[in-house]
Amino acid sequence: MQVAIFIPYAVWAIGSRIDCRPVEGNLGVAMSKIQFKIMCSLTLLVIIVVGSIGILAEQGLRGRMTTNVRIDLERQARLVAQLVENIGIESANIERLRQVTRAAALSTNARITLIDSAGHVLDDSEVPAAEIAGLSNHADRPEVIDAVCLGVGYGTRRSDTLKRTLLYVALRVPDQEGNGDY
Repeated sequence: MQVAIFIPYAVWAIGSRIDCRPVEGNLGVAMSKIQFKIMCSLTLLVIIVVGSIGILAEQGLRGRMTTNVRIDLERQARLVAQLVENIGIESANIERLRQVTRAAALSTNARITLIDSAGHVLDDSEVPAAEIAGLSNHADRPEVIDAVCLGVGYGTRRSDTLKRTLLYVALRVPDQEGNGDY
């Protein structure tokens, strides 16, 4: 078995200077300027390629995670919709709806907002009941418009109430008479 070891230079620290000398004669050749430029170019290319792959991988992963969260939120929203549909969205049932909203939000670890067909907020799991009347109308929100037209809507935007970006899922839920509250 043959083993070849190539060590072109030995480095000795002398005071504050570093002295590079060939080891045992001329085993290596000093790097020429063109070789140095090629090496720097290749190093830069490797950094760019690895960085690009990292960015693309992160974007793909973020997209998949967002899709998975959206699917989970829609499932949770459908369960809450069944509860709300059984209770009915009428002003006489508002206290019962608030109980369901708060309990569902705790168990799903998600914000839940109930709105009527005109876009008025009936309840929001992260807003005190006394402040509900002061919330803006939701009828013009993209996910709500989609829910009215298609039955389900999605959106990602900054919440004016919570001051952070959220993923929204809106479902249209028929009331007791079959009208489309959501």
